[in-house]
Amino acid sequence: MFKIFCIAWDIKTSGISATPEPTQNPSPSPTPRVIRGGGGGSSNRKAEVEFSIPDTAHTDTVIEFTTENKYVKSIEWILKRYSDEAQEYEPVSVDEYIDGTLTDKGGSFRIKTAGKYRICASASNSRGIKYEYSKGYNGV
Repeated sequence: MFKIFCIAWDIKTSGISATPEPTQNPSPSPTPRVIRGGGGGSSNRKAEVEFSIPDTAHTDTVIEFTTENKYVKSIEWILKRYSDEAQEYEPVSVDEYIDGTLTDKGGSFRIKTAGKYRICASASNSRGIKYEYSKGYNGV
């Protein structure tokens, strides 16, 4: 939770006299009411992304897909390639391994090099909280 503090300073550099002048206090203004709705707004919702790609395709096959997004402000696409040496999926450069375009609405792509991959959508909601969704893919 973030709190914002505001401090107002009224500094006067002239008009100082030996005899203080009486100060007029402004009449109090009504305190604003804060109205909170129940259930939270869309900004508190988890960003959701759904997409479907085939489990296996040849490296010369272009894959086209669309996403179904809920409460998504932006999507960053991350590609992970399985490393036999590390025995896990490791992030790799999208530009190095994919020909095509990936956007918030989906895209079309072709894997350049055979291997096991995970295509991940890192989706942010309006508060900037990220959620990751991924699909496995075998390029042969």
